[in-house]
Amino acid sequence: MKMRIRLNTIFYFILAADLFLYLILFDGANEYLNGNSIAYYMIFSLCILITIAINAKLKNIFLEMLIAVTLVFYHFRIPILLLPGVLTEMDNIPISGNLVNSKMLELCYHYLALSIAIIIFNPKTGKIQCHINKHKANKIMLFVTTIFLFHIISLEFLSNGFGGRSTFMGVFNIIPSILNPYLAMLVLIVYIVSAGKNLCRSHKYWAIAIITIQTGYAYYSGKKAAILLLVLNFLIAKMIYHGPIKVNVKNAIAAIIVVPISIAGHFFGNLMRFYQRDLFGMDVVNNTVQMARNSFNNILHSFSHRIAYFDYYVEKSENDLYLPYISCEYYFKAIVDKMSPGFDVFGVLYSSKMLRYARLGNISGVSNSEQMTLFGEASVIFSFFSIIMFIVMILFFRILIERRPTDDPFVNIFYVAIIFNAYSNWLHGFGFDMFFCIDVAYSILFFFSMVCLCHFSLHKRKEFLIKQLDE
Repeated sequence: MKMRIRLNTIFYFILAADLFLYLILFDGANEYLNGNSIAYYMIFSLCILITIAINAKLKNIFLEMLIAVTLVFYHFRIPILLLPGVLTEMDNIPISGNLVNSKMLELCYHYLALSIAIIIFNPKTGKIQCHINKHKANKIMLFVTTIFLFHIISLEFLSNGFGGRSTFMGVFNIIPSILNPYLAMLVLIVYIVSAGKNLCRSHKYWAIAIITIQTGYAYYSGKKAAILLLVLNFLIAKMIYHGPIKVNVKNAIAAIIVVPISIAGHFFGNLMRFYQRDLFGMDVVNNTVQMARNSFNNILHSFSHRIAYFDYYVEKSENDLYLPYISCEYYFKAIVDKMSPGFDVFGVLYSSKMLRYARLGNISGVSNSEQMTLFGEASVIFSFFSIIMFIVMILFFRILIERRPTDDPFVNIFYVAIIFNAYSNWLHGFGFDMFFCIDVAYSILFFFSMVCLCHFSLHKRKEFLIKQLDE
């Protein structure tokens, strides 16, 4: 019998490792952490420990995802701030150990508020067992392939450069936003996971070809985390189909192999980003090679800076420059502009794209968004009333998942995966406007586009509806 360890159990070890790392690295106070910080860090650790213990009984994948994001992107980052020469967004504001301590305490509140909302409403996807119909599976494979081809063609022939928009699609310019290749990849992976050993050989090779080409093209177009997004999609698919994740030796070995591949992909994607911007030269190559030859300490700095959500949380919630853009008024304007096909009403960008402008006064040639983090956004807009927003949002996700559009498990599993992916993206926090447009509105339109193009039925059988009412 294979040895399997629940991911929730592994969280205990990660939590203990982070605490041990803090104690090892602490060698006196610096500009970010002082002698009292260990007490606040212990409080933060205790909050996470309580939710891990609760989820051992609850077995809720929404809470499991929250714990994973908090441990990796917030909790782990804090000990790294003890390293000399650490790179951090917090340097953009007047910083002190006392401020960081107070933000840790505030973070504890927001984390517990969201955890309580999940525990109260306990949204669950349920175990979806679906019979793989080859005729429907063929339609899914064709749909996913078409989306990827459309994505490549639109970027290569219909856009005006790196991060550019279509040059002549007009009112149809919203179509590439709806036919999202990342959602198409999620649909493909959900199909692979749900089929399991029943995946036919032709679809297996077809899927391998699609994943290889799309991942390679993502790096070619300047993306730096294509492998990690692939892994995240597999985790979401596993959670949706099998429930809380269990890790075996095979999974552990695969995770170890993915790490160096992801690092190499990060550097290659960085090179291609310069190439796509016509800034490619030997100096860029030399700098990238030099970065790759850096010591483990510098690689750790670079890696931890990429996942430094705690830094983003502190800086975005304390910097007054961002207040005009992290607001309900600005979100409304951005949502109206992004949902109007082919024209703008207010002429504004997503709030996450305006944060760089607020700080530097210039966003020309910049396609990346800046994270404000979910907790940073909640802190700025709702302060200690964030629990109300969290309750509304968790109830929203629960309603979406429970009100499935059909009784066909094969179609439902894709719908549930898209909704859970929206929840995962919401946790990362690129602004409510981007979440509403891309992860809710466009994602639901993507699902119904898939249903229409694949000729799937959304009718519920009468006996199924009666069964629901009886329950």
